Amino acid sequence: GGARACRVVAVSSARLCARYQRGECRGCDQLHFCRRHMLGKCPHRDCWSTCNLSHDIHTPVNIQVLKNHGLFGLNEAQLRVLLLQNDPSLLPEVCLLYNKGGDPLYGYCNLKDKCNKFHVCRAFVRGECRSQACTRSHQLVHAAALSLLQDQGLSIPSVVNFQIIAAYKHMKLHQRLEQKDDLAAAPEHPRSPGKRGAGPAGAAETRPPAPVAAQSAPRAPR
Repeated sequence: GGARACRVVAVSSARLCARYQRGECRGCDQLHFCRRHMLGKCPHRDCWSTCNLSHDIHTPVNIQVLKNHGLFGLNEAQLRVLLLQNDPSLLPEVCLLYNKGGDPLYGYCNLKDKCNKFHVCRAFVRGECRSQACTRSHQLVHAAALSLLQDQGLSIPSVVNFQIIAAYKHMKLHQRLEQKDDLAAAPEHPRSPGKRGAGPAGAAETRPPAPVAAQSAPRAPR
């Protein structure tokens, strides 16, 4: 048959600095850039002089961050696409009450379907969910979330890309955890009396797995 169409997404550890958004950070290894401007929602979008946050991705601080992440050369539109695929801070605010309590549908959130925050697993969107049987939602695109996504200025394709990357990170995290458990469960071999200081047999084959490359690009079919 013909060529199979694929959706290509890029993984990056670049993030907007949350402390900078609150006016609390002067310089760090994250981007100092107006979050609302990145989403196209800053009320001062066309008037930089009245917004206290930078609307310039090419300040000296941001240029250095882009270089550190191998992203120097991207324009603002390209960077926006990349960040929307990777930075949880650009998603709607996650409901903390939903993430607590025993009810898998609403947690402790009394607002339930009227809640204006994201009812998703907070650890999942951060790439930190260690549960294979997590009762919180790992689905970022569903009927209840569509209005939240639209209010945030997010397109469905960008959230689908974020979903793909988050699921990929979740899979890789559990692969590493399983390999770590296998290593911990492996019996130790007694040392040979004639070779003091030598490591246990098979040590060369039991190295911890290499970390996932920051710029690896998982592919998933449309």
